[in-house]
Order: sequence, then C-alpha cells, then structure tokens
Amino acid sequence: MKLVEKFLKKAVEHYYTQVVACPESRVWYHNLYQQLESGGEVPDLDTCRGKLNDEWIEPLFDKHQDDENRHADMWLTLLKKRNAYRPEDIPQWANTVAAFCNRGWLATVDKLSKDKPIHQSELITMFAGIHALENLAIGRFQLMSDLHREIDPEISELLDVVIRDEKFHQAYTREAVLRLGKRHNCLAFAEQCLEEGVVAYQKYALSLMPNYVDYLGKKGKGANFSTWFLILNQLLKVYKFFKPQLTEPPKPPKHIAKSIEKVEQEYAGNLRLQSA
Repeated sequence: MKLVEKFLKKAVEHYYTQVVACPESRVWYHNLYQQLESGGEVPDLDTCRGKLNDEWIEPLFDKHQDDENRHADMWLTLLKKRNAYRPEDIPQWANTVAAFCNRGWLATVDKLSKDKPIHQSELITMFAGIHALENLAIGRFQLMSDLHREIDPEISELLDVVIRDEKFHQAYTREAVLRLGKRHNCLAFAEQCLEEGVVAYQKYALSLMPNYVDYLGKKGKGANFSTWFLILNQLLKVYKFFKPQLTEPPKPPKHIAKSIEKVEQEYAGNLRLQSA
C-alpha cells in the first residue's frame, strides 16, 4: 500500500473512532445510515421481473431491493425504540447516494422507478454505480461495526447483517455488469465503468470529509478530532475546491448510445401521440 493510501486509511480510522466515541455523533450516523438505506440505490418497484429482460439478474435485483428496504426498517425500528430517530438532523449534502444518482451513475434507477422504458445496456452504468456504493460501504460499515462491538453490540449486530447483504450486492452487481458488457459487445466499456465508478465514489467521499468534520464538530455533535487530523481536513478543503464535483460515468460506445437514443425517441414519440 502506498504511503498516501496508508495515511488516508489511518485518517479514516481516526475519524470513525472519534465519531463512535461521542454518543451524539454516533446517533447522528445511525440516522444517516437509515436515510441512505431508505432510498435512491434501488428503484421504487414491487418487482423488476419482466423489466430487465434477464432472468438471472431480475430475481437478484428483487432480492437487493428487499434487502435495502429491510435494512431501512431495521434502522428505523431500532432508532424509534431508542427514541433517537431524528431524520431532520441529516442535511441534504450527506446523501451521497442521491448525489451519485444526480451525476448520472444511477439515472436508470430513476427511469425504472418512473416506469420509463430503457435499453438493457443502460443497466451497465447503473450496476457499476451500485457496485461502487457497495464497495465503499462494506469497508466503512465493517469499521463501524468493529468500533461498536463493545460499547453498543446491538448496533454492531445490525451492521453485521447489513454487511453480509452488501457483500452479496457487491458480487452480483459486478457479475451483472460483465454479463451485460459481453452481451452488448462492450466489455471494455463495462470494465471501465466498474473501475471508474469505484474511484469516482471514493474520491467523492473523500472530498466530503470536511463537511462531516465541520458538521459533527460544530453542530453540537461533540466529535473530538486530533490536531493532525484537523490539519488534514483543511487540506481536504483545498482538494474539494479543485475537485468539487462527482465524476460522471464514462460515455458509452457509439452503438450503445444509438440504441439508448432510439428507445428514448420512441418513448417521446408515444407521449406526443397520447397527448395529441
């Protein structure tokens, strides 16, 4: 591991250690996780059967949707039992899943939720985006679970359940991207989406660190960060100034772009006929 990567890993560990050490910031994170699980990553559908034209992917994606809903309910039940459910405490910028969607990685999730037609190749970027979310989440959730294990085993047990599901999500979404890339003669594009999605989300999460540090340190959440970490936080603010935006997904190959455009044009034409 490179020196910079080791230092950033140490910084992330320090950040979460201090978050968990403070009851106020700890509960804030529990509410954040409930919000992240409750929307954006998967479409708002009862089932995807018959919508993706792939009998292998569809039941897995249905299970994924069920898992995310179950995770959100688990957090909600626990927080309400503790009288600690405070969704109003979570600012909009903290919803990194929504930001990922707005940047184009999960745009197909929105299309599916609105029952808009898609070309199957659009699932490549979507599943690569979901894979990136799961990839980072597994590491962060594992760290949080380990830090909670002695002081709040109930939270640790909940996170362990989530981690097991997220590992499944991480694995099947990668396979789905490669499967679709081969089917639509764009395997190189599919592999590029997987690689760039992970990097884009990791860099975006890093650029947001100052937001979390300032919020948890100045909004009465009580997190107490070390001096060296606060200096790093100032450097990350400079990084964020020059890299403020989440990277967009790669452009699809021309034959894929044309297929997607054709579906969109047909849909727009049908809407015009219906309104005439």
